Amino acid sequence: MEEKTHKGALTISRITSTNEADFVQISLIDGTSHTLVCQIKMSINEFGSALLNMSHRPCEFDLISSVVGKKHEHKTELVPTPNHSFRRSIDLEDKLLSPFQVDGWIGRRDDLHNGHRHSQKDGQHFQRVTFVRYVDAED
Repeated sequence: MEEKTHKGALTISRITSTNEADFVQISLIDGTSHTLVCQIKMSINEFGSALLNMSHRPCEFDLISSVVGKKHEHKTELVPTPNHSFRRSIDLEDKLLSPFQVDGWIGRRDDLHNGHRHSQKDGQHFQRVTFVRYVDAED
């Protein structure tokens, strides 16, 4: 398997909490897809030890993104709807979005119910829905 080096961004934050001891959170963002790839949580003491050359310090981490190295694309479509404020229903939302969800495009369901994204023309109701997909990035 060919390994590829990715560009990204790293953020190290001290998180204060009233529910638990303060901790360090390290976030890695993929530079191509702009998605969170990995988030690491460790105690402040263990982070300090890691910085001072003590290896294999305990931590918790989540691998989050399945789109590392992919290019994020988005578009907006006018999706016809039955009326201005129709009832939430997964089946109806699927029916409204499915003609537009081709070639990897996924619509934001919440846009279907956002009054700010509503428009009307010739008695027909529409919602401006944002669709996103991730495609192979060009090197």
